[in-house]
Amino acid sequence: KLASVDADRQAHQSSLRRALADLAQALRERDRVQKDLERSNRDLDEFAYAASHDLRAPLRGIANLAHWLEEDLGSNLPSSAKQQLDLLRSRVRRMEALIDGILKYSRAGRSQEPPQLISVENLVRECIELVAPPSSARITITGTMPQLLTERAELQQVFLNLIGNAVKHARRSDPQIEVHGEDCGE
Repeated sequence: KLASVDADRQAHQSSLRRALADLAQALRERDRVQKDLERSNRDLDEFAYAASHDLRAPLRGIANLAHWLEEDLGSNLPSSAKQQLDLLRSRVRRMEALIDGILKYSRAGRSQEPPQLISVENLVRECIELVAPPSSARITITGTMPQLLTERAELQQVFLNLIGNAVKHARRSDPQIEVHGEDCGE
């Protein structure tokens, strides 16, 4: 009987050694994957920063050029040209905001920004402006939009995608898009 108990003990010890070896291997693999993920996140951050910097440079040039034209022409600038320059500067600001959103989105889930109270209606209005739908499109906001305690960049990305896709995939040249909200309370 002792021989049988000793054989069982040795089998359990052998099984435990294999389980410990498997666990050690799994931990090494987890550490390797974690290091790869950290490296990948660093690479993504570096790329997003470089891309945002590279995209901002021409935008600054466009804004400066519009300003110089306005300065040089002064009172000789026709009002229609001034309106076009204002529109150009507005589009530059929209592009800068989109670049900021992309930069924030690339860090989504890893940011240390605390959630903030967001007026969904104001955010939707900003997103409509950022999408810059064609003048033939009509986007209306109806109902009561809530205020949410959340991360701004992620919620903004959701609305940019929804509104942008509604405009892009409309089956008519004059899309009528309604963003409807209901404040459900707390």
